[in-house]
Amino acid sequence: MYSMTRNTAVADDLSQEVFIQAYQHLSQFRETSSMKTWLFTIAKHKCIDYFRSAFVRRVTFHARMDDVSDDSVEERVIASEQRNAVWAALFQLKPDAREVVLLHTKEDMTFKEVGQVLGISETAARVKYHRAVQKLQRMLGEGGRRR
Repeated sequence: MYSMTRNTAVADDLSQEVFIQAYQHLSQFRETSSMKTWLFTIAKHKCIDYFRSAFVRRVTFHARMDDVSDDSVEERVIASEQRNAVWAALFQLKPDAREVVLLHTKEDMTFKEVGQVLGISETAARVKYHRAVQKLQRMLGEGGRRR
């Protein structure tokens, strides 16, 4: 949830809503998929509802600097800027492409699991991922910096 919202408090609230909804509808769980993909599907819909709500006006990016690091301040600032550039580019992708990238990379889902969560085939998930990564590479150019 955090990887989609970039806000810890919102992610916590949405996660709580996911588990409440899952508990309330546990009898509707079909064992044709794993519990993990079912929960991620609920989470995806909660995120979509959140971003569609009138409450959300804009996306804010938060750079997180590691508390303990051997890197110099300059190196940490550069790394932070690069992370922000990647997140900014990621949020410029269409939502379906962004979801595929986040589910596969951040949530370590297989393309089969990604397909189940998004209601698409495994092949479609692979194609969307490949195209999204190519677009991100074009957007970021050499060295992860935005063009």
